[in-house]
Amino acid sequence: MKRRTILTAAMSAVILAGCTKGTELVDDFQNAETLRLETTADETDYILGGETETTVSETEAPETDETDEGADKPAAEVSWEIFDFSSLGITEYGEGQSVGNFFLTDNIFCTDYAIIPDKGDDDPVVYQLRFYDTAENELLAVIDIPEGWVSYELIPNAGGDVLCRYIISYSVFNEDSGFFDTDYRTVTVHNDFSYDITDGYTVQDGSFECCGHNIAERDPDIVDADSGDILVAGKAVTSDDDFSGTRQMYYFPVDENRFVYRTAGYEGLPGFGIYDFSEGTATDVPDSGDLIPLGVHGGKIYSVKTAWDGFGTELYTTDTETLETEFFMDCPLTLKGNDYVEYAMPESGNYIAFKYQPADENASALLYGIDPDTKKYTAAAVPEELRYYNLTRSGGNRVTISNNNDRVLIAEINI
Repeated sequence: MKRRTILTAAMSAVILAGCTKGTELVDDFQNAETLRLETTADETDYILGGETETTVSETEAPETDETDEGADKPAAEVSWEIFDFSSLGITEYGEGQSVGNFFLTDNIFCTDYAIIPDKGDDDPVVYQLRFYDTAENELLAVIDIPEGWVSYELIPNAGGDVLCRYIISYSVFNEDSGFFDTDYRTVTVHNDFSYDITDGYTVQDGSFECCGHNIAERDPDIVDADSGDILVAGKAVTSDDDFSGTRQMYYFPVDENRFVYRTAGYEGLPGFGIYDFSEGTATDVPDSGDLIPLGVHGGKIYSVKTAWDGFGTELYTTDTETLETEFFMDCPLTLKGNDYVEYAMPESGNYIAFKYQPADENASALLYGIDPDTKKYTAAAVPEELRYYNLTRSGGNRVTISNNNDRVLIAEINI
């Protein structure tokens, strides 16, 4: 089954393995007593012990332990809830397994759900879309996918009265050609959860709204879904031996007229840029090849430095007008060996989040929030059952960690 997902800011959370750079500001921070994880009577509530649940520091002077006079006050507060949807709808609609989780708005959460037959049963796997309200802890709607059809792509933020589009596929092996013949259908889900299923899959079906325009990623380009015009051009490969191709990927809006795109290449990091609808121009950011953009705050694009050897502890800012890039700060902890860290910024751009996962299984995974104005930060221990799962960008002021099965951690860092 081929599966590809376009999100509002695809791949804005970045997994970076083997990081070794950083400061010594919070050496052995993950082992501090104040960062132990405590479970209350309600198993979905997680807090840090005592009154020191937030840790604050400055990173301007990594060689010293000095902080500014306000450093003894929390720069932010990490709050979260765990939405457990494992039992919602089981009695009415059957038990299965979620194979993909997506936030469509701040509270509406969608799962790509598979009803798997018992072992030895010849019945096929049946797919559903299940929609939940995380604030009210309820199942809102279930859409049954026609038998034999499987998930191909989910497209949120489609615009208008469309909540999302769900592309499904059906493949049959062609003995004459030796390949699979694949048909596609588009499930259009409206805001009231009514839906239509149509044959085929067009550029318009794969489009999403950005800056008042309908755009789509159509490998290797980003295109205007209505006119078909290429907005950001990639480079198609010409043969199996051609490794010079590039693909353009939409990341997130800058303002009401511009969005950030990232260029991907074969074993390369070509960089990112800004497309301006008012000018009709795509401009690459100079010397951004080793930077992955995370979000926008105060007229600046925040990015993390990465490379194939896994270094990824340095944060940078790029001015959205001049396109000048400068160093912002080091990741505020020392990473060793097979430790890794991943980053995300919420749509609000109010903070930079990163999840630290130590290779030492006895040490807590930590969720950090960094103030993009002051560089102060806070941290909280991640529940153990979610330590190995990805941090992703979400709507408003939130980021999420989901196990892609039955629960999702919804975090908000107030700065």
